[in-house]
This record gives sequence, C-alpha cells and structure tokens, in this order.
Amino acid sequence: MKYLSILFAILFFSFAAYGQTQCSVTLSTYNTSIIADGGSPEARRATIDVFAPAACSWTATVNQFWTTFDALGQNRTVSGTGNGQVTIYTGFNNTDPRTGTITVNDKTITVNQGSTCQYSLVNGDLPDRFTGAGGTKNYRSIRYGFSGSCTVTHTTQTSWIRLGATSYTVDPNESTARTGYITYHYGSQRTLTLVVEQESGCVYSLSSNAADRTGNADGGTFDIRSVAPCSWTAAAQNDWITITRNAAGTGNGTIGYSVSANTSGSPRTGTINAGGQIFTVNQAGASCKFTLSQASVDIPSASAPGNVTLGSDSSCAWTAVSNAEWLTLNGITSGTSGAIIDYVAAANTSGTARTGTITAGGQTFTVNQAAGVSKSRKRVRIF
Repeated sequence: MKYLSILFAILFFSFAAYGQTQCSVTLSTYNTSIIADGGSPEARRATIDVFAPAACSWTATVNQFWTTFDALGQNRTVSGTGNGQVTIYTGFNNTDPRTGTITVNDKTITVNQGSTCQYSLVNGDLPDRFTGAGGTKNYRSIRYGFSGSCTVTHTTQTSWIRLGATSYTVDPNESTARTGYITYHYGSQRTLTLVVEQESGCVYSLSSNAADRTGNADGGTFDIRSVAPCSWTAAAQNDWITITRNAAGTGNGTIGYSVSANTSGSPRTGTINAGGQIFTVNQAGASCKFTLSQASVDIPSASAPGNVTLGSDSSCAWTAVSNAEWLTLNGITSGTSGAIIDYVAAANTSGTARTGTITAGGQTFTVNQAAGVSKSRKRVRIF
C-alpha cells in the first residue's frame, strides 16, 4: 500500500505538470500591419486572439526592440492559459518601413509597420531643364516634412534618361522638344515625381544667310549645321530656284541650288527653307538691250503720221518720250517687250527744215522734216 500511494502521487503530479506545459495554439491572424505615425501608442497597436485548450499554457515573445505588449514599452513577454489575447504596441517609426515577428509557442506572427517619412522636392513645382545637347545633373534635393532617415531610391520609365547613384544623364535630343520623369521612392510606398524637360536638339544654322547671283542662269552652295544628328530638308520657295544637291540630310551638310536666267530687267528675290532656316537668293535683272527698226526717217513738210518698231531681247521695261513739240506720240508709250511706237509730225510752216527726236528704251529715233513754203516768199506776177 505504501508503494501504491507513492506511485499515485507521482502520477498525479506528472499529469498536473503536463497540463501546465506549452502546447500548440491557433491564432486569429499570422500577419498584421500597424501604422507608423499614430498620435498615441493606442493608435499604434494590434490585438490578436489566441485559441488553446483550457489546460494549455502559452507564452508570447517579441523578437525586435520596437515591439512590446504594453503602451509603456516595457513588457516583451506575456503568458496565458487556454483562450486569450495579446495586444501588440509599436514605437513611432521615422525610418524605412520595417518588419518584425512575435512567437506564440510554435506559431509566428509577422508585424509590418510603415514609415512616417514625408518628403517633398526642393522647388518641386519647377522642372529640370536641358538643352538639346543633353547633359548630367545631380538629383534634386528633398525637403524633410518630419525628422527621418528613410532611404530614397530613383526609377524612370523614360528611355533617354539614364540614372546613376547620385546624378542622372539626359541623352542628346535628335527630335522635337520632349518631357520625361524621374520617380523618387521612399517610406511606405510613397513617391515624388521630378519632371525633366528637354529642348529640341534640332537647332540649325547656316554658313551664310544670303547670296547674290547674276541675271544669267547661275547657282551656288551653302552649308547647314546642327548641334545634334537631326534630319532636315531643303526646299526652294520660288519656281526659278531649284535644289540640285542634298534636298534632305542628317546632321551637317552642304546644299546646292541653281537659278534660271532672269529675263526681266528687274532684279528679284527668292528663298530656300533649310531646316527651318531661310537662305535668301538675290538675282540681278537681265541686261536690257533695245533696238530700233530704223535710226531715222525723212518726212515732207506736211503733217503726217509715222511709226518705228522697238525690239528687245528680254522682258525689260521701257518708256518712249518725244523730245520735240511738233512730234506727238500716239498710242503705246511704255511696256516690257517690243512694240510699235506711233507718232504724228505737225506741218512745218517755216521755211527751214527741222529735226526732232523720240527716245524709246534708251534708243534715239530721229525725224527729219523738210522746210515749208514761207508766206513772205509767196509772190503773184500779173502780166
């Protein structure tokens, strides 16, 4: 009997001790997220239910410095038996987002906490600007909304922006003006956007802006230059100018042109548009050569009409004027091509022959008129 009593006591205490040992538990969640910048500890907490048999004891332990089981930040371990709850408190997070764990017997709870970092770009309303040649700039500085030390990373989806550790590079622009973006990443999936604007790299210049050409069929060349290997075209703006070399190209090039003969006596001006730049061609007028069908004519003293033909080898302007009062032009007195010039000579009532001229196209036509019969010389003889 004595030995049976001892055996019974041993079994009783063994079962009692077994009932108080840790056992497997079930949790209401195995992953929880807690805000980073709540105004009080009560705002930065989470409660988790523990489900366990009535005789099952459990212990919850935090595994990082910033998590506790009380608002004062002191208790890092809490225990219970059977069903119960654990309340998790976290500190104010002014760094990068962080992740920790809590162990409840054989189960693990993951605790996620965001970041309080709130940044803004210095002069964030202004873009970074580049010329068409591109270049490199340091990343725009950020302004801290709160004290913090969040890691900042950069990404871009813009193919012509290349990111480095502390700066970024914009490639030369071979087209029209363009806009790109750099994204700053920090804190709990927070972002800032930097706008990058680049001027067109297709800025052209000409070796000269104008040329003078003779009135004959002629031609010449001029160079076009670009700060980037941009494409361009050259087009004449007048039908008497023809592009004879490099009507299109890329980068620097030489453009050739020709001009047809100017059949007018007046000079003319035309243009060529090359890459948006204007090249002016000034062409002299044709050399105006006029001829008369005859240089002079002899007419009697009586009033009589007459004409002379003015010829021209080009479309030159001319005028005709009479240089004698008794010679009157009748009909065409100006034009831009050959013409017949009509005139009328008044009767010569004097006893002296006279000479008058007409000037047409710089040429002189002479009219010689015979003398008339003077009244004083008229006598009547009576027999």
